[in-house]
Amino acid sequence: MADTRLNFASLPTDILYIIFPYLDFREFLALCSTSKSLWSLHKDSSYWHPLTRSTFRLPSQPLLKADGARWQWLYKTLATQSRVYTWGENKFDCLGHTPRRWETLPGNRQRVLLPTDAAWPTEMSAVRDGSVGVVVDVQCGGWSTTLLSSKGALYCCGRLDGLHFWRDDVAETLGLEPLLFPPGYPNPKDRYDPVTAIAQFSSGRSNVLGLSDSGRIWLWANVADPAVHVRFLHLDSNHTEEARSSTQSSNLTKRVLKVVAGWDRLSAYISGVGIVVWMSRRGSQNPNTTTTEATDGLELEMDYNVHPVPGTWYSRPKGNARDPDAEAKTLGETIGQVMNYIVLESYVVVVTDLGKVFAANTANNSDLSDGLVELTTLNPAAGKTNVRFSDVQGSFRSFAAFTTDGNVVIGSRNYLDYMWTLRFEEKSSEAVGSSPPKYYPAMQHQGIISVAFGDYHMHALHSNGQVSSFGTEPQSCGALGLGGHLDGGWLRGISNSPQAIFQYRPGRDCTLPPEKFSCGRRIWFEQEKKGWLNHMSRGGSLEEQTWKQIFQQWSRAPGEAQAELTDWFEQMGANWDKQPDVAGGVDSMFGAYFVLSIAAAGWHSASLVLVNDELVRKIEDKYTVPVAVPPPSFSPMGPVFGWLYRLGRRFLGLGPADSGQVGDSMAPATKTQLKYTWSNTPFPRIKLSTGQVIGSDGPTWERKDGVFVIVEES
Repeated sequence: MADTRLNFASLPTDILYIIFPYLDFREFLALCSTSKSLWSLHKDSSYWHPLTRSTFRLPSQPLLKADGARWQWLYKTLATQSRVYTWGENKFDCLGHTPRRWETLPGNRQRVLLPTDAAWPTEMSAVRDGSVGVVVDVQCGGWSTTLLSSKGALYCCGRLDGLHFWRDDVAETLGLEPLLFPPGYPNPKDRYDPVTAIAQFSSGRSNVLGLSDSGRIWLWANVADPAVHVRFLHLDSNHTEEARSSTQSSNLTKRVLKVVAGWDRLSAYISGVGIVVWMSRRGSQNPNTTTTEATDGLELEMDYNVHPVPGTWYSRPKGNARDPDAEAKTLGETIGQVMNYIVLESYVVVVTDLGKVFAANTANNSDLSDGLVELTTLNPAAGKTNVRFSDVQGSFRSFAAFTTDGNVVIGSRNYLDYMWTLRFEEKSSEAVGSSPPKYYPAMQHQGIISVAFGDYHMHALHSNGQVSSFGTEPQSCGALGLGGHLDGGWLRGISNSPQAIFQYRPGRDCTLPPEKFSCGRRIWFEQEKKGWLNHMSRGGSLEEQTWKQIFQQWSRAPGEAQAELTDWFEQMGANWDKQPDVAGGVDSMFGAYFVLSIAAAGWHSASLVLVNDELVRKIEDKYTVPVAVPPPSFSPMGPVFGWLYRLGRRFLGLGPADSGQVGDSMAPATKTQLKYTWSNTPFPRIKLSTGQVIGSDGPTWERKDGVFVIVEES
C-alpha cells in the first residue's frame, strides 16, 4: 500500500504562508534550505515584506512596492547601511552638518558668521555614528530636517518656525536632537510605548505632526517644547474609542489613518469622517484653541478650528457589502475613496480610487463648504478616457500628479486658483489660465515614483534609486545638489542665464530647466565625481592659455551646443559603480548608493540612502592612485638640531638616542598621498550636432543615437 502521509514540503502554499510569520529570519531560511520546493520561497515577498516593515517601521512609499528579492535585500541592508544626506542652504543648521561658527576674517575686525551651505550631498555624521539608530524616513520643513528611527523616535535639526526666529519662545537645535514628549510619557528612543512610538509623521512649513502606533496625534511647534496631544472634541476620533459612523457600515470604526502638515494648515485623515484641517501653530502660541492640563499630560483640544473637507469621508465597501445609502453610492460613483492627499498653501489636493484628482480651497473656512472641484484639465492625454491618476505629491505651491501609464504632471498654486474660480464663472473647461500644467519631457516615462518640492526646486526619485534635480537654486545655495561653482556645477547645466551655462556666476539665482535637456540631471554622492568635476571645470590638464581659448569657444557657442556638453558630462559620470572592474565580486543589488526616499522644503533637501561601503571603497581605489611625495630639500639645521639634541640628553643624564631618531638621519622620509587618475585628462573635445568641433587635445566625442562615442576625424 502506498504511503499517503503528508510531509511538510507538500503542504499547500496558503498553509505555509500562515506558518511563515511565526518564524524569525534565521528559522525561515533554515526551513527553506531543507528542500528545493521550499527554497523556491526563500525570497517570497509575503514573508520579507511584513518582516521588514514591522522590524524597521518603514513608511508606505512607492519605491517599496517591489518583489520579495528587494524586500529581502532591504532587510539585510537597512540595519547597517542606511545614511542620511542633506544639501542646500544651512540656515539655522538645518542640514545637520558642522554648525555655523563665528570667525574674524583677514582685514576685517568684526566677527562674521560663516555659512556652511552644501552644494554637494553631505552625510549627517550623527546617523553614521549610530547615535540615532536605524533611520527609516526623512522629511524637510521650511527651516528644519526631521528623521524617524526604527524605534519610532523623531529627531530634528534646525528651527521649526524660521519666520519668527527673533522670539524668545522659538528655539533651534544644536545638532540633531530628539523631539520631546510631555512629562510622564516615555521617549521611544528609551522605551517602547504605543502611545508615543511614531508610526507615521509629516513635516510642514513650521510644524511636525506625528501619528503613534495607538492612533494618537502629536504636534510639535517648537523643538525645545514637548509635544501636545491633538484631540478633536466633536469628531469622536480618540485613539482609545471604537466609535461608529452613522453613514458607514456598522463594522467601520473611526480611526486616524494619516496626518499631513502643510504650509498654513495641519490635517488628519479619519476613517468615516474624511480629511479634517485646522490652523498650524507658531511657537508656543496658538489662537482659537483650547489648552487644558489633563492627568496624562498637556493636551491641546481642537474645537472650532477643525473643519472636515466635504466629500472625503467615503470608504469603498469590502467584499459583498454594499453602500449603506444613496448618498454614499453617489459619492462612490462621482468622487470615490481617498487614496492619498497633500496639503498645499490654501489647498488640499486629493486623488481617489476612481483615478481622479480633486482640490478643495482652505484659505477661508467658508470655502470648504463649496466642496471639491475636479482638476479635469490636468490629464496630459487629451481625448483618452482610460488614463487614470494613481498618486499626488507636493508641498507649498507646487504638486505632481502621477498617471498609471508613467506620466508626471506638474501643477502650481496659480493653476489651482484658476480651476477653483472656473466653477463659479462661465469659462471654457478646456482653458487652464496663465499657469497650465506642465509636462516636462525629461520627467515622462522615466520611472519616477516620487517628487519632492522646495520653494523653487524639485527632486524626482526614480525606481532605480537615483534622484534627478530640476528648477531654480536661490542665490546659488546648493539646493539642487549638483555642485557649486567651485565644484564645477555649471558643467551639469546650472546657469544664471537661460541661454548659456558659461555665464554662470556664484551668489546669484541659477536655474536648471527640465525642458532644456534630453534627460534629467542625476544627483551624485561620490566624492570622486566631485573632484572630477572640479578638475574639468578648470580645463583639466590643459595649459592655462589653451583653456582660455577653449572656454571662449564654448562661451560663444549657442545654448543647444552647451546643453550637449552637459549631456556628455552626465553620460561620463553615470554608472561608475556598474563597471565590471568595480561591481565584480560585490554582493549588491542596486549599486553603491540607492536612495530610498527624497525630501525637500524651503531652500534645502535631504535623502535617505542605502550605501554599499564595499562598492564605495572600490570606486575610490579605481579612481585614485598612491603617489610618492619627495621629502623636502636638505636643511643645514638638521645636523645642528641633532647636535643640540644629543647635548641636551647628556646634560640631563639620559642615555644616547637611537641613531634613527635625530641627527643626519632626521631628514623626513618619503611620503605617499592619493592622486586622481584623471589628473592628466584634458577637457573633452566634442563634435557638435552642427558639425563644429570644440576642443584641443584628446579623442573626439560625437553623439550618435543619443550616446556619445569616440569617432575618427576625417
